[in-house]
Amino acid sequence: NAFAAQLFKTYLCQKICMSKQVEKPAQAKPKEQEALPDNTRTGPFMKLSFSREAVENAKSFLREQGFREERLEKWFSDPRLEVLTYLKPINAANARSKKVHEKKGEMADYQQYKQDHDFRLLVYMGRIMMALHSDAFEAAEREMGVPKKLIAATLGIEGKFGLSPKKFPVFSLYMTYIQNRPGKEEFAKNELADLLRICIKYNADPFSVMGSSAGAILPGQLLPSTIRQVDDLPKGASFDDLSSFSQSIRMVAKTLRIFGATA
Repeated sequence: NAFAAQLFKTYLCQKICMSKQVEKPAQAKPKEQEALPDNTRTGPFMKLSFSREAVENAKSFLREQGFREERLEKWFSDPRLEVLTYLKPINAANARSKKVHEKKGEMADYQQYKQDHDFRLLVYMGRIMMALHSDAFEAAEREMGVPKKLIAATLGIEGKFGLSPKKFPVFSLYMTYIQNRPGKEEFAKNELADLLRICIKYNADPFSVMGSSAGAILPGQLLPSTIRQVDDLPKGASFDDLSSFSQSIRMVAKTLRIFGATA
């Protein structure tokens, strides 16, 4: 039943956290850093406002995309909009991928990769989730032509079947990219626009949408632009409907089909 399923999800989430604490060796305490720009600071959270240039840059782009001025004023005057100073530093963004590669361009040992990503636990979780949502998985496989095991594997790797913590307020995340990461500015502006379109469609508060450090949201860990491409909910559906695990199964299956991952 639903209550037992929720209890089991909670247990699995705790199991993931414990496995990471037990299996991963303790890292050396980082040395104290000098004061760094906002886009590289790794210290405690500090509440900072966006520059006028960054705000006007985003607003100008959103105006061009057809957003009404009253909406823009409401969003950009909200006190919850703030620079995220706890993002990973730019120079360390690919540090982990460099560590797991023996040489540049050479893939890490597959067994180590599986261990790093808790593959044994994910396989076990996948079997449970496929049993709990068997109708949704089978319908997606039948309709999209994508193997249900591949759908489940994608959901497991991307977001641990919806149990992966989503700690970044996505509106502020994209604005932080616009201000502090020139290489991601165009990406962030387009994703922010699609996030706001989704929120307007489902009458959702954009500041309540949480996601990964890459801006992926919902159990399927999809970018807003991808969600808009694969969202097929009827008129009158709610943001809770969009956020359901069964809908993520469908959207992930449609995304895989777009990329040619069919049986």
